[in-house]
Amino acid sequence: MSGNAPAMFGPIHILFLLILFPAGFCIGKKISRLSYSDLCRAIFRAGILLACMEIWKQIHVYTVTEGGRFSWWWFPFQLCSMPMYLCLLLPLVKRKNTVFAFLSTYALIAAVCALLYPQDMLRSDPALTLHGFLWHGIILAISFSVILSSSFSVTREDLLRAAGLFLFLCGISVILNIYGYYQTPAGGIYPNLFYISPMLPSRQPVFSIIAEHWGIIPADIVYILSLILASALTAVLQKRCLKSSQASPDPD
Repeated sequence: MSGNAPAMFGPIHILFLLILFPAGFCIGKKISRLSYSDLCRAIFRAGILLACMEIWKQIHVYTVTEGGRFSWWWFPFQLCSMPMYLCLLLPLVKRKNTVFAFLSTYALIAAVCALLYPQDMLRSDPALTLHGFLWHGIILAISFSVILSSSFSVTREDLLRAAGLFLFLCGISVILNIYGYYQTPAGGIYPNLFYISPMLPSRQPVFSIIAEHWGIIPADIVYILSLILASALTAVLQKRCLKSSQASPDPD
């Protein structure tokens, strides 16, 4: 059932990239044509799909990977886990545009970065590797469906609320990281939810260097601020691209 882990930028990784990015865009574009209410229903169903995949993953990890032991490392509270929760909660949320702003920026960035640099997804277990890539491919489709939809427009206020939501989730992840760190037996793998554990240096490119020279917490702060800035720039770029495409005349 297991073998050698696929190599970063090896044939399997490249194949997934060539399939998932075009497929995510095409599926997202098709979903984006739905009416506002139908779009919300489609996103909710995507959340159900992600939840089913996460349940399978947790069972597989507990029974196969960890041999019947619970590990905080696999706790489903990473940035790429948030679309599952937000999609499931969408019918109950009054300010849906805040969720849409999060899905079109933070979720998109998380999925793209994970697919381009899948350090934690390329595993010797083919089932977990496939799960990781499909999971982030689905997030791409969700993000593109929101970005390309003409049913609504994300405002600056929505982006500010999305940033507040992101910071709130970061706060929860820090609490879970600290709790999980002290609950993990010696020799176990400590949790690093959102990659901002105050106990563990970052393994992310660039931020690992900051952690090495200036400390873990400064690196975590820079990481969080960088994601907020990147999300704002992503939103601006999306608006400009959409305006440009709408202004371009259709070919005869």
